[in-house]
Amino acid sequence: MVHHIVIWRLKKDISTEERAKCLNGLLMEIEKLKTISGVIDFDVTTKIHSRSTLEADVLLRSSHATQADLDMYYDHPTHTSFVERIAPYIDSRDRLDYEV
Repeated sequence: MVHHIVIWRLKKDISTEERAKCLNGLLMEIEKLKTISGVIDFDVTTKIHSRSTLEADVLLRSSHATQADLDMYYDHPTHTSFVERIAPYIDSRDRLDYEV
């Protein structure tokens, strides 16, 4: 099993209203990713615990049976267009893939 974790931080220079709108849009777009073939399990949250040592606005975790399935996910048009569409709103992101 291969797990894929992505943590996004939104741009800081947007208003509270724009930030909320951006988060809602991002969450709606993320929902489309769980329909990609090879995704076994999928979680997304904006409820990051206050004791976390890593700053984050959104966290996504997906699970895939094999590395090949994760590679297909990366290259899937739904995923690549998602990455392009959200780029203007993202300050930074971290990605961690691991196998168990």
